Amino acid sequence: MKHIVFVGDKPSSKNKHQSVAFVGTPSYKVLLDWVYRMDVDITWTMMMNKDMIRTLDMASDETERYRRHTYIALGNEAAEELDKFKLEYFKLPHPSPRNRVLNDKKLVESKLKECRSYLDSKGWL
Repeated sequence: MKHIVFVGDKPSSKNKHQSVAFVGTPSYKVLLDWVYRMDVDITWTMMMNKDMIRTLDMASDETERYRRHTYIALGNEAAEELDKFKLEYFKLPHPSPRNRVLNDKKLVESKLKECRSYLDSKGWL
């Protein structure tokens, strides 16, 4: 099964679920809002942080399984981690409320529109 995988930076101390990134954090609320605004079915998604990506064995026979997914990097550090594994992705700003880029509502709306087009080009929408 393939998923849309949102990849963040590092686990937050507020994360309420060890195996699912973002759950219980302020970033999670922002990310869920973005998923809704892009009209993405939440059941198609997975949320990971870059530490979880590092545990994937890209050298194994399961490499193709990971390459089937569509990746969305949330911020620069997540993008750099995905680059290490040569995974294709679309980059959104990190959804942390501390991220000042999110104050520019027009920029965020533009990025969400671009991401939606990217997902559409991958056959998701």
